[in-house]
Amino acid sequence: MSKQPFHVLAQHLFNEQITLSEQLIDLLEKENAELRTIQVKELDNLAGDKYALISALNICGNRWQSLMQQENIEPGTKGVETFLGLYDTENETNLLQSWLKSQSLAKKCQRQNAINGTIIVLRNQAVEHTLSILRGQLPDNHLYDTNGNQKPTLSGGHEIAKA
Repeated sequence: MSKQPFHVLAQHLFNEQITLSEQLIDLLEKENAELRTIQVKELDNLAGDKYALISALNICGNRWQSLMQQENIEPGTKGVETFLGLYDTENETNLLQSWLKSQSLAKKCQRQNAINGTIIVLRNQAVEHTLSILRGQLPDNHLYDTNGNQKPTLSGGHEIAKA
């Protein structure tokens, strides 16, 4: 059994990462659209799909780490860019371009996921505030939790709760 050359293995991994990242971006954008609606019935399905894509990306990442170790590529962005740039020049490949595209897509996924997370946190805070009012507890001042988020302190009863 012959061992495949580095550039074949690397290009395959980069293509897989790019495909998975593009699928994740699409899914995150669907999640974002769903989060912006009042009814969020598809979120459970999207969350399962998101988990599967992230797991597949983690597997690709682990395979890339193994390949880097086999080729003695210095860890970190600079080490990878230097190695791939030299490799491309010597072997007439486009690995650096593929790697950069995969990195760009990964950052886009992270940004979109952070936006979606913020929407979820804000929705949760709004629901908690509404529930507090319905329970007859009015927020009177705000404290901050360990994450720097405002957290209402509740006091007293309210007429709506007595109705």
